[in-house]
Order: sequence, then structure tokens, then C-alpha cells
Amino acid sequence: MLTIGSQTITAPPLEDVLDRLKFMCRLDPRPRGTLIEGTTHITFKDGELSTGVPYRVSCQFDDKSDTCCQIHLERLAE
Repeated sequence: MLTIGSQTITAPPLEDVLDRLKFMCRLDPRPRGTLIEGTTHITFKDGELSTGVPYRVSCQFDDKSDTCCQIHLERLAE
């Protein structure tokens, strides 16, 4: 379950989340037999700040492994 504001919603299936991450990293979402890597940028809003905080998200996907995705989050200089 996810909480967004005062609403509680059911989380989407893991496969859908991984496909979306692959798409955001400009990768083909179809399963592959090898390790693939991609990077995207996101901004998290902070209630205290008028602007968001930028981050680089580096992802490693391995559809054949028990660890199907490793995510590294790096805060960028503001």
C-alpha cells in the first residue's frame, strides 16, 4: 500500500514499476538476458523549499537475477 497525502492506494505490480523506470532511463522495457544500465533525473519536492531538490537516478536492471533492479540515488548540486 502507498500513502499519497491522505489517500491510501494499492501499489502497482513490480513489473510495471520496473518497466516505467526502464522507460524513464530511455531503455527498452522488454526483459533481456543481460545486465543493462540507465540513468534518469528526478526532482523531489520539499515542503520547506519553494523549488525541488534534483537527483540523478542510476539503475541497473537484470531480469534474470533475483535482484532485478539496483537503484543509486545521487543528490545533485542545487
